[in-house]
Amino acid sequence: MGIVQVVLLVIVVGSIALAVLESFSKDGYWKDCEVGEEKYFRTNPIAKGEAVHVHVVRDLEIRQESNSAASFISITTDSSTISATAAAATPQRVFQVDAPVLGAGGFVFDGDNVTTSTVGASADGTTGQACSVTLMEFSFAESFGKPFVGNYTPPACMGNSNTVMMNFSVTSKGTQFDRLAIMYFGDTEAFRTSTAEPKRNGITWEYVKDMSHMMYFWKTPQKVIFDLPNQTTANLTGAYNTTLTATFFTAKQAVSPATMILPISARLGINASQPSDFSLPASNATNTISDFPRNANRAIVTLSTTGQGNEEFWWSNALQSDVLTYNASGGTLFGFSPFREVQLHIDGQMAGVQWPFPIIFTGGVVPAFWSPMVGIDAFDLKEAEVEISPWLPMLCDGNPHTFSINVVGLDDNGSTSATMSKSVGSSWLVTGKIFIWQDDANSITTGSMPTVSASDPTVAVSQSLAKNSTGANDTLQYTVSVSRKFSVSSTLTTQNSSVTSSWSQTLSHTDNGTFLAGGNIQTNFITTTGRDVATLGAATPYTCEYSFPMFANSTAVQLPNGTTTFNATIQRTKIMDTNGRGVAPSGLQPFAVIPQSADLVLTLAGTTRVDSQNGTAFLFLDNNNGNNSFSFGNTVQSLRFGGKSAAGALGMEPDVELYFRSVEVSNGSTVSDTERLVGKSTVGNKVVSNGVVRRVDAGVGRNAQGVLMPGFGGDDG
Repeated sequence: MGIVQVVLLVIVVGSIALAVLESFSKDGYWKDCEVGEEKYFRTNPIAKGEAVHVHVVRDLEIRQESNSAASFISITTDSSTISATAAAATPQRVFQVDAPVLGAGGFVFDGDNVTTSTVGASADGTTGQACSVTLMEFSFAESFGKPFVGNYTPPACMGNSNTVMMNFSVTSKGTQFDRLAIMYFGDTEAFRTSTAEPKRNGITWEYVKDMSHMMYFWKTPQKVIFDLPNQTTANLTGAYNTTLTATFFTAKQAVSPATMILPISARLGINASQPSDFSLPASNATNTISDFPRNANRAIVTLSTTGQGNEEFWWSNALQSDVLTYNASGGTLFGFSPFREVQLHIDGQMAGVQWPFPIIFTGGVVPAFWSPMVGIDAFDLKEAEVEISPWLPMLCDGNPHTFSINVVGLDDNGSTSATMSKSVGSSWLVTGKIFIWQDDANSITTGSMPTVSASDPTVAVSQSLAKNSTGANDTLQYTVSVSRKFSVSSTLTTQNSSVTSSWSQTLSHTDNGTFLAGGNIQTNFITTTGRDVATLGAATPYTCEYSFPMFANSTAVQLPNGTTTFNATIQRTKIMDTNGRGVAPSGLQPFAVIPQSADLVLTLAGTTRVDSQNGTAFLFLDNNNGNNSFSFGNTVQSLRFGGKSAAGALGMEPDVELYFRSVEVSNGSTVSDTERLVGKSTVGNKVVSNGVVRRVDAGVGRNAQGVLMPGFGGDDG
């Protein structure tokens, strides 16, 4: 069997072990489908008792452990009953549900880049005049090791703009894997995203991101590097045709951007025009920083981390002591537990951690989950923030200092205890950025050396194994519980004050996992919670509380006629409750210019965000006749974005809804789509009729400029 390249999940092991692949084999072949999205599966039947296990990796060459060679065919992921032929010539619009962002001229865009409101320029010009520049127009076809490289020059019309909105637009047609993509300014990562998987008739999407926090780079010429590794063949036909633009304007509630940003990266961009991410555990993700400014008064590190390859589905991994449980029938499980910790070290001392949110890409689990609505954060992989202001008395001493990023899991003893592992599987792609705010040039920051409290986390694990009637390993149950408290503090003396600066984190993770039926059924109940707090004297400039509950189940069954069914369920939520200002824009900017919420925003101290997805998907695999194979799925997502009142504000609830959206997709089509803007002001219901999405609501309509506004009535036809 030739080398297999894989970029999709399904790890099912046991006597009917099945790997659902987006892959190709040199000794395999392909077959097109009539409608829907192509997926590829082995065509030769899986023999009873055959040991088949595929180490699932993303964009890495690996081997397939099997007693026989396998070839692959394509399969539809849209139900065969869907009447899609009528709209065959129209590319499907793919989208991520997200909170609104502000555009030039006061336009407010929702997560699908649909204009939901406009207020026009105010009398004092706070929404400014649009000033746009194209950063990239490029087709990623043969782009492994060949990123786009271009030059950015600040446009003259940029002036004193305080807001930057970046628009990433993509079209693709045919068959292709989902891909991870990273944009850099020189050596510094700026934006991390992933692609949707194309269809025969094409797909298109846009994602608009507030990039105002990167103003340090926008003000000066930059080398722009956009790395989207892709490959096309006679069978992998989908190129990703991309356009990247930036629009500058002035608006209310803009971020206070850092005056300097330093990378923690492989630093291959400026000199070698290559991507600068570290790949862990193979790399040593360490930088020695010799140019840290001595006049810093605040500093925050952001961490961008993504599990790939054996680590793409880290949240479903087994305990390290259990990885060989089904080795006799299906192969080795991925290990180091379903827990991951990203660690930041400064001069060898822990400075903070991230417990990541599980990202599921559009090829993940069953692709029918994610069409046309992608998974949470799939188009915008968010960064974690670690306040390092308590370290400034040391960092501002004029000497070089090291910054390191590491990813660890758990290494257990096969009983009830475990410790942080020295490493994890391959691979995690990581970078960091140091955002620095400065005093006057002649000022030097001093103070006391940081005091760190970073005891080992409290870890408890358990596992039990039951055999079936033949004596083979059948049911594996395991639990994981991890909790950690971390804090660092110092006396920080800057140009204007001398106060105690501190950063503290309290985190908890639990996981109850089960493998049944010889490993062909897997269930995970996972909850991760955390609270991050930065203090400066009596003030608390930043607090973030978060919770990531998740349930996932997958069941594979081989039927007597040689066919296989695969059922999957995913229920997950990302909850973020943020007070104060960190690095990332707060998301309140659009609501500062909408008349219905402009006064309200002035009273807000923070935001709440609850993002939930619940879905089921089914796959039927006919090993004897791939043309009979099919897949379908249904996913419902709701997003609620709210504002939190400032302490002491009278007559206000603790949280007020600013935006709400609920979407249901089924079998590759949008079934319903409802939005609310500014609490009870209804934006409208997007009704799908004859393949066309229309918003219809009595409380919504178009203003004199033809732009959708709350309170105008009618529909947007």
